Amino acid sequence: MNGKHFRPDWHDQLRIAVERSGRPHASIASDAGIAPTTLARILNVPHANPHFETVLRIVTALGVRLGWLVGEPRGVELTDDE
Repeated sequence: MNGKHFRPDWHDQLRIAVERSGRPHASIASDAGIAPTTLARILNVPHANPHFETVLRIVTALGVRLGWLVGEPRGVELTDDE
């Protein structure tokens, strides 16, 4: 692959996080304050384009860092002032 590392896109990462959580989709959606159908659409429609706030709510409900979702290297974090 020309020296480049494969990195899953954020949709793939989100699906991984949901699967690893072991939680029912309805529970995750409820904690995120979204409809279960919205979560299902985001997870299953290849070109789903949800609002940033919706994605943020889902990762918060899952307890994962937004940076992990987008492939940010571990250890890179912003302070409250940034």
